[in-house]
Amino acid sequence: MRALRHANEIRNDRARLKKELAVGSVRIEEVIARPPESGQTAKVYELLLALPKIGPVRATRWLSQCRIAPTKTVAGLTNRQRIELIGLVRH
Repeated sequence: MRALRHANEIRNDRARLKKELAVGSVRIEEVIARPPESGQTAKVYELLLALPKIGPVRATRWLSQCRIAPTKTVAGLTNRQRIELIGLVRH
């Protein structure tokens, strides 16, 4: 039961993180550079979609440019991928 409770907390925190990204109270660059516990297991693609004015086409294009699989989690990013993605998001 403890594992189920922990999994639910992570899911709730991840949903809260997406809402914070959507309203701009959290910056995607910070999440990519230093992901919180709930953000580590989040898919990069899903976090990009949570951003205002970012749709599936742009998110897919950015991931493709950085050679990141759509199923990659934030914790699974290499340093090169983090740096390239942060650079794209900032422009």
